[in-house]
Amino acid sequence: MSLVNQQFLDRIKTLERWLPHLPDRPGAHTQTANKADLLQEIREPEDQLASTEIANALQPHSPWEHTFESLLDGLEQANLPARAALLGVCEDGLPFLLDLGNPAPGAILVAGDPGSGKTALLRSLLTSTWRIHQAGNVVFSVIASQPEEYTWLSSASNCQGIFPVEDFSLGERISEMVEAVEMRKKGGSQEPAILLAIDDLANLLPFLEEETYDRLYWLIRHGPRYQVWIFAALSSTQVAGIAPRYLTAFRTTLFGHMQDEYLAHRLANDVNFSTRDLEQGNQFLLPYGSDWLPFWIC
Repeated sequence: MSLVNQQFLDRIKTLERWLPHLPDRPGAHTQTANKADLLQEIREPEDQLASTEIANALQPHSPWEHTFESLLDGLEQANLPARAALLGVCEDGLPFLLDLGNPAPGAILVAGDPGSGKTALLRSLLTSTWRIHQAGNVVFSVIASQPEEYTWLSSASNCQGIFPVEDFSLGERISEMVEAVEMRKKGGSQEPAILLAIDDLANLLPFLEEETYDRLYWLIRHGPRYQVWIFAALSSTQVAGIAPRYLTAFRTTLFGHMQDEYLAHRLANDVNFSTRDLEQGNQFLLPYGSDWLPFWIC
């Protein structure tokens, strides 16, 4: 699986004209050779993970809000692909983007211990979506155990609702998303891209009726192919309560700090995998071929 999406490569020079003035991340070492290798490693679309390094941008000793605003201001002015979303920044300080127009990553699971930064990552993703895109391009909705952590996004023109996990209308909302996929399968317009952020998955599933439960699973499996995306946060303490088919339906997992190494090995399918050294609250790992790439949320 590659971290490079061809659509982003055509715009690297453009982006590097407006971000180089931002300070580098102290302690981060830009490795030109590795970066060149990364940009050259382009595989077939179904094997790509739609994200890439683009330009220097992180200064952790500045307020996080200032850094995030600086990134978003630059992204708003750049000639990005039609549906780029900001996940965070890479080790050398380069913005880490996801192309919502490329279904290769599939639905995305964000896993980690309580306090590892799962909610912060979802908030960062949704904020960049709100700031960069118009409602005709990307829309989003949120299902959360603590919806008050997202209510400030409800005024965004492309926000379609902030729902608590016990909301009785969720069955209707999920059914509408299934219908959108079915229409797009028949050749209907695939605009706008649709995002559903679930924070957190384990607390949502027990509230769903059987039919809605199965429809959500179907969306996780098939939605991204038609630009209907599911991003779900899952606490490591609740993994045992999730049906295995739900876990395997997510094609990509982003790992935050996880103290239980045996659980991390199982979820990553890698006996050498460890998340114990990750910074709690803001650092994640993402699969990159046979290796793992660290990135920081904003």
